[in-house]
Amino acid sequence: MLKGTVYDKLANINVKKTLVKILKDKRIQKQITDLNTEVQLFQRGEDSEGKKLEKYAPSTIRIKKIRRQPTNRTTLKDTGDMYETWYVNVGNDASFTIEANTVKDGYDLREKYGDDIVGLTDENVKIVIELLEQEFYRELLSR
Repeated sequence: MLKGTVYDKLANINVKKTLVKILKDKRIQKQITDLNTEVQLFQRGEDSEGKKLEKYAPSTIRIKKIRRQPTNRTTLKDTGDMYETWYVNVGNDASFTIEANTVKDGYDLREKYGDDIVGLTDENVKIVIELLEQEFYRELLSR
């Protein structure tokens, strides 16, 4: 039999503290930032509002073709170094924001593509909520 009842487990869990713990897990943070970088930017070429990013200049398209990188959408990925700067900033109230260093070669890409390149679409927020629910349930069962 499981230790304690579900009611007992729920009554004794600090929801905010548990969510903060889950959000600070590096594995969870990687999944969140990948939704922003790999799914939204790389696969779809869109910002957190779901808008397609401005197309690359012809000179950039030539370079991307040589490197065998996608040219049918703007991915903001060259070497991948910038994607590696994405991280999750977790508040004590279990809120979070995604932060990133968007400066490339002395130029902030937010100036051209907007602040919304960092952040999640509504669709991806729903995915994060589902992920947090699953992790919360696991945490509850482990008590």
